[in-house]
Amino acid sequence: MQKVWVETLRSSKTLLVVFIAFVVCWTPYAIVPALDVENAFPMELHLFITLLAHLHSSLNFIIYMFFNK
Repeated sequence: MQKVWVETLRSSKTLLVVFIAFVVCWTPYAIVPALDVENAFPMELHLFITLLAHLHSSLNFIIYMFFNK
């Protein structure tokens, strides 16, 4: 029973880290376009947040690699 509990905690920790990475990567992608209704923000900012959002899929691989044995 204790082994199941340890596995559940390990999986929960991994999922929490994946969720935090998702929020960090995709929140700017949602906020900046909503704030930039006049299209006044620099193009570099828009490109950076798009790159950051798409980086999330690459981060998942790294997260799972470090958190799973």
